Amino acid sequence: MTLKWMVRLAGGIIIWSAPGMQRRAELAALVSGSSNRRALTIETTPEVAPQWRAFAEQWKRPGVVTSELGPLADNVGA
Repeated sequence: MTLKWMVRLAGGIIIWSAPGMQRRAELAALVSGSSNRRALTIETTPEVAPQWRAFAEQWKRPGVVTSELGPLADNVGA
């Protein structure tokens, strides 16, 4: 229930599945470049990143951008 609430309130959602600190500069740019302070970062593994994206897409508000940073997803801001 809490996860649904957080996704619903988020102004932007970032799914970060890059191992270790890879792609941290892109993550920082997305978070700091967000005009909305309610950016939600979901840190996960590449194997379950698609499930997290599906969850976010199901529960986010219309117009909220979901970005993915990881080895299997190079689509930022999709």
